[in-house]
Amino acid sequence: MEHAVAPVDPDRRWCWLERGSLASFGALYLVVVGRAAVTVDGRRTFTLFDDAMISMRYGRNLAGGEGLVFNVGEQVEGYTNLLWTVVMALVHVVVPDPAYAPLVVSLIGVVVLVAQLQLTRLAVARTTSCAWAPTLAVLGVGASWALVFWTLRGMEVGLLGLLVTSALIVVHVELNWSATTRFVVVTALLVAAVFTRDDAVVLAIAVAASAVWAAPARSRWRVAAGAAVALVLAVATRLAVRLVLYGELLPNTYRLKVEGVPRFLLVERGALSTGYTLAFGLAVLVALGCASWGAGRLARSAMCVVVAQFAYAMLVGGDAWEDRGFASRFVATVTAPLVIAAVLGVVAIARGAASRRSVAVGIAVVFAALGWAVLVPATNRYFQLGHGGPGLQAVRAITLVVTALAMAASLRERWRPAAVLVLALLVVGAPNVVPWTDWVRSDQPFDTDEGRWARYGAALNAALPPGSSVAVASIGNIGYFSDRPIVDLLGKIDPVVAGTAPRTDFWALPGHLRWDYRRSVVELRPDLVGQLFATVPADIEMIRAAGYREVAPMVFLREGARVTSDEALARANSLAY
Repeated sequence: MEHAVAPVDPDRRWCWLERGSLASFGALYLVVVGRAAVTVDGRRTFTLFDDAMISMRYGRNLAGGEGLVFNVGEQVEGYTNLLWTVVMALVHVVVPDPAYAPLVVSLIGVVVLVAQLQLTRLAVARTTSCAWAPTLAVLGVGASWALVFWTLRGMEVGLLGLLVTSALIVVHVELNWSATTRFVVVTALLVAAVFTRDDAVVLAIAVAASAVWAAPARSRWRVAAGAAVALVLAVATRLAVRLVLYGELLPNTYRLKVEGVPRFLLVERGALSTGYTLAFGLAVLVALGCASWGAGRLARSAMCVVVAQFAYAMLVGGDAWEDRGFASRFVATVTAPLVIAAVLGVVAIARGAASRRSVAVGIAVVFAALGWAVLVPATNRYFQLGHGGPGLQAVRAITLVVTALAMAASLRERWRPAAVLVLALLVVGAPNVVPWTDWVRSDQPFDTDEGRWARYGAALNAALPPGSSVAVASIGNIGYFSDRPIVDLLGKIDPVVAGTAPRTDFWALPGHLRWDYRRSVVELRPDLVGQLFATVPADIEMIRAAGYREVAPMVFLREGARVTSDEALARANSLAY
């Protein structure tokens, strides 16, 4: 394989800045984790993003000997992150206290993030002799709110990003390893990625293709064959594990989110959500990544991985939370490769090595995102004005215009230094200033809901005897802290609900478009209907007719169901919504 190696030692001043940045980011991440704590029954308690808490309950049950299940005795795969769920199980073996197990998961996220920063620095330092480039890369990845948020809130985003970034570096950066060692390590990393998240096979194929591309012509077919065999065996093993554990080849979440949804709706929403993400600042990084196309194989391969992930996100309808003002879980996974490509693009521009064509493509990306930001939110049915209102929308539009002007100005030698400075600042700030400002002013997204759901779960634990079942829509924190059997109104752990016809007229949040109150309430008969989702008057009448009485607004108790005390139930009901 051919590799680009920095021929000179880095400037010591930049080394000190890199080390200071790493230490500062590590401290900042600890503050982010600490601010996420809530008080539950007078005790300091840590929560995670609600989907992560679904995996936490699977992990706790596994650690307790009950198997990889959400409800004991129900073999349903309601997660897509097997390896990360196993990590959570190990956390529960060491720290079984539900108040602090989420904290340990977040601290593992801190370690994963710092490791990504180190790898990013290494990749850029060994690809270019530009002294300031590694520092800019560390700042770009370290300040990425999307990567930081999803990782520290317990999602597998950070681990998966670490595995993919590591594989790219092993393939394209000189490490003085033999070809055999390189192949074995890359294979292990990509197999781990597939077991971390099923759809990481898309990223694994992209990295494997870049490895074939980087291999000498005489051995390319052997690399291709070896990579194909390794990926096929990894996928086959993963499917076999699922078949043994759950009797299915695909996870229940696939059926819930994709199966039966018209393809044109998935692509339409996926394209709109991708445009939304680009308009929130990632267009700057993508544009500079385009400018890096001639900067070597690492830059090109990193951009290919990014494009593959964007394409996949578009095909499956995107994520549910793009309107929060930062990148989705899909896109955040490839933050490090995207920043690496963008920084190498800035270096190419600074040296006058970026071709006019690649710069023009980058400017086109920026104007496409600008057009989306101006035209689409006012006309489509998924995203309206967008996060932050008209003021922030104007700021983002101005940012995109400044990016385009700076890239155009960089083609003139006398304007190039100023343009490079502006572009370097935008690499760090464009996607991140607004969400970090929101965090400083208030708190991170979803915190209010997740804290309330944790309190609600703990209150249900006190109000309902062991074994009492509860029907809710937000099953993560409520399910984890209640430790009661859960009836999932939205079908993540109910294959019957997941297989119902999708409510495409409600097609705004993937994973939130199927529910069936006849199944969840009339047939399954939970003791308490603790939450409802998108109900109509007929749903309420059906629940009442099934023998439920309303004990609080939109909270129903089954006739004959036992409670520990009316006072405990009243306290729980006050936290339901």
